[in-house]
Amino acid sequence: VVPRAPGLFCASGALEADVIVERIVSWSERGAEELSAAARAKLEVMIAEVRSELAHEVGQREHVIEPTLRVRYVGQGIDGELELADLADFTDAHRDQNGFTLDRPIEVTGLRVRGRGLATLTTTRGTMAASPAIASTGIVRHVRDALVGVVQGPALIDELSSTLWLPEGSSATPGEDGTLVVTV
Repeated sequence: VVPRAPGLFCASGALEADVIVERIVSWSERGAEELSAAARAKLEVMIAEVRSELAHEVGQREHVIEPTLRVRYVGQGIDGELELADLADFTDAHRDQNGFTLDRPIEVTGLRVRGRGLATLTTTRGTMAASPAIASTGIVRHVRDALVGVVQGPALIDELSSTLWLPEGSSATPGEDGTLVVTV
């Protein structure tokens, strides 16, 4: 028996949150005014890896891919590094952040690719359609306040303060007092 307000947490947020995938590598490239072919090639490999992992994790939903460079003046400490999409933006970005520039060459100290698979959630007549990755498993998502009759697993039953997971072969029946009777 699951009481009307069983807890103060909700697993649905974890199931429907955007998926983040990152690749970060140290890189040493000094004095260049533009990124080397080797660094561009490495970024392309990292982008492909991130895209592949996102496709595996969230299917073909929209992906946002953000390659960035960690850049600083030669001799500056790690606290002077900036993350930029383009090496050409360094001087202006450094001036904007620190109020000055230096008459020194710059160096790239790292490459980073961050990808985000966007979560989607649609609601129809009290039943929520799960994200494509969840929907492809046959899981049906229900809003607890809209339950009528027996719900068969696999299913998610959402409410404000918690999420109930019903595995395949189980069921939940709403009681008159708001409890759910779960049979496994």
